[in-house]
Amino acid sequence: MKFRRLPPLAVLHTFEVASSLLSFKDAAAVLHLTPSAISHQMRALEGFVGQPLFHRYNRRLALTDAGERYLAEVRAALESLRDATDDLRRGAGVERLTMSVGTFIGTEFVLPRLADFQRAHPEIELRVVAEQAERDLLRGEADIAVRLAYKPPRGVHVVPLASVAVLPVASPAFDAAALADDAALLQIAQLPSAWSAWFDWAGLKHVAPRRGPSFDSYGSLLSACERGLGVGLGVLPVAAGWLATGRLKALHAEPMPTPFSYLMLCRPADAERPAMRAVAQWLQTLFAA
Repeated sequence: MKFRRLPPLAVLHTFEVASSLLSFKDAAAVLHLTPSAISHQMRALEGFVGQPLFHRYNRRLALTDAGERYLAEVRAALESLRDATDDLRRGAGVERLTMSVGTFIGTEFVLPRLADFQRAHPEIELRVVAEQAERDLLRGEADIAVRLAYKPPRGVHVVPLASVAVLPVASPAFDAAALADDAALLQIAQLPSAWSAWFDWAGLKHVAPRRGPSFDSYGSLLSACERGLGVGLGVLPVAAGWLATGRLKALHAEPMPTPFSYLMLCRPADAERPAMRAVAQWLQTLFAA
């Protein structure tokens, strides 16, 4: 029997992750590799298939048409392998769950603490996917999702994790007195009115605050704050680690409450499974800390 050649399975997995995140840097954080290693693997894969899979722009990636088609096939094949492996592992007493989280939450908050969960629950294999896209739980695209939401979505079981508050943050070298004067206010693209709401809540006048760059990625916004490019709104509790380690400093004593909260979502039929309850307890402990 003649076997056709395939790329290495690890490279296909890297392609799946990098294509979901559209960032070699974020994929490297998830896979515990360097961005250059991710880039090298993707160049090798493109050489294997004989055409480009990514458009490489200055600050972002996009899939080519071929890349979009290949991702659909690779993802389906890998999910089929995961399902078959799950069936075998369940017979050996190991349960596998896939959890989808936002890129910043995943790389900064969840993945660094995943080893603690694995040590406490060797009977559960928790696969964490940090990505911008939201998976459909009801269609089985993931078992768990951790999301920032204004109100709980319908049709899924909801476990509250933490309410959200915001406060201005900046580089430790930033002069706090400049906040009300000429500071560049870094923006979150999805929340264009956030700064106006904060100034109103704080009772500060802002005739014409200087608008800084707008960011789609919250991690990029905090990095820009750390480099002294302006002031951003720190989202608590997930930015608390940056404040605690001195990478950023708070420019206001009181955080502003918001109507948003972090939620763990799962299918209603799965809510009472022991493995699901264990993950929920662990996440509640993380967010409470």
